[in-house]
Amino acid sequence: MSTKVDISKALVQYLNLISDNEAKQVLGKGWTLSFVYSFQEIRDVYLAFCRYGQYGTVAEFSNKYVRGVIPFTKSPWDEKGRRVLEIKNALINFGLIDRKTLKCTKGVFQEVAPGAPLSDDDNMVFRDIFFRYFRFMEYASLFLNPNMSSDEKRSLSEYRVLADSRVLFYYGFEGSRVDTLFYTLNHPDILFRFPVAENGKAKGGFLRFWDVFLSWAANLGLIERLNMKRQGFLLSDGKTFNACYFINTYCRINVREVLDTKFKRQLLIDISMLVMEVCMCFRCSINDAQQAIINYYLEHPETVSLIRTSEIFIKETELNSNDRILYPKYKGSFISHIKIREHE
Repeated sequence: MSTKVDISKALVQYLNLISDNEAKQVLGKGWTLSFVYSFQEIRDVYLAFCRYGQYGTVAEFSNKYVRGVIPFTKSPWDEKGRRVLEIKNALINFGLIDRKTLKCTKGVFQEVAPGAPLSDDDNMVFRDIFFRYFRFMEYASLFLNPNMSSDEKRSLSEYRVLADSRVLFYYGFEGSRVDTLFYTLNHPDILFRFPVAENGKAKGGFLRFWDVFLSWAANLGLIERLNMKRQGFLLSDGKTFNACYFINTYCRINVREVLDTKFKRQLLIDISMLVMEVCMCFRCSINDAQQAIINYYLEHPETVSLIRTSEIFIKETELNSNDRILYPKYKGSFISHIKIREHE
C-alpha cells in the first residue's frame, strides 16, 4: 500500500530562472543552455579543436576531424555537424574556447587518443566546470532556496552547495519531463514550476537542461537519486516522483538518531526505509547509509538483529539506470529488515 503525498492544496509558484537577456549580460552571447551529456565527447572534440582549429564551417570540421575519428557515445555524429556545433557552443560557454577568436584554452585536458577512458584529472576538469558555470549553479541553487536572486545564484560556492543544500523532490506535471519541484513529503504547501512561455507550456530549454544538470551531477558522483515509488510513495493525484540531493561529504551519520525520531517504538523495520531516512536526514551516499546501519548492528549485537532474505522482492535486473537498491548486502545476502530486540 502506497503512502500518498497530498499536493491537492499546494499553491503553484513559478521559478525565476535567469532569462536569455540576463544570460547575454553574463556571457556576452545567447544559447547558454548547453545540452551536452558525454564528458568523453566534450573532451575529444575540444582536443580536436585544439589540434586543428576551425578554418571552415563546423560541418566541414566535423566531417574531417570528428566523424569516423572520434567515437560517439550514443547518437552518431551527423553530416551537418549539429552535434559538434552543440559541443563547440558548450566549450565557449565553459570558457574553454574563446568566443571571438575560437582559440582553445591550452592545457585543460591532456592529449589522449580519441575514445580513451576519462582520467581522474579529466573528471576534475568537469567538476570545476560544474561548480563554475552559472547555469549549473542556477540549478544547484534550487537545492538551497528556489527564490534566490541572480546575483546570489552566481555567487554560490561548491562548499555551500554540498554543506547547506537540502533534499529536493521532482516530477513531471504536464508530461514525462520534469517541470515541478517540492521540498517536503509532509503536505508540501508550494509546488515550484519551471517558467512557461506565452502558450502556457513550460519552456522546453529549461526542462531539458534539468536532465543535463542531473546527468552531470550524477556522473561526477555529486548527487544521489531515489525512486520514491519503490519506497512506497505516490502523489495524491497518482503520479510518481523522485528525490535527489547533493551528497554532503561533511556529514556525520547517526543511525540511532533516525531510529529514535522516525521509527520510534517500532521493533521490526524495513531496512530500505531506514536507509532512505538516513540518506534524507544526513544527505549521505546510499553506500555510506547502508554501511552505517551494518556498523550500528555490529556495535549493538545484544539489542539489534539483521534479517536476511534469499528471495528479496527487488530484482537488480529490473532496475532502470537511475534506480538503486536500498537493501544492503551483508555476508553475501540482502538484508530486508532490522529487528530491535529491546529499547535502551
